[in-house]
Amino acid sequence: MMALGCWITALPGFFAAFTGVLVMGLGTPGAVVGLYTTVQRHSPAHLQGRVAAAASMLATAPQVLAVATGAWLITRVDYRFLLVGMGVVIGVSALYLALRTRKLTAQS
Repeated sequence: MMALGCWITALPGFFAAFTGVLVMGLGTPGAVVGLYTTVQRHSPAHLQGRVAAAASMLATAPQVLAVATGAWLITRVDYRFLLVGMGVVIGVSALYLALRTRKLTAQS
């Protein structure tokens, strides 16, 4: 949903921007829930707090670098290209994770 939202937001017009941001917002909880579900399922019970803290740091700390990089990129590249690129990266990542998850569940 996040990739689809990026692609919709790249279209011209207010309605496209509004719809794209709405779709991205609907996709965000799934990514967060997926992260913490994975942490809980694959961490020993006595380490779950530490692993959750590390996962939170690894998920949020790169935002500082992303904000700086995004600010630099937006001055040099049209925002629509950036949104399409974000959609491609997120979509490929989601496809990889979906295929990997099926492979892992088939092995179980």
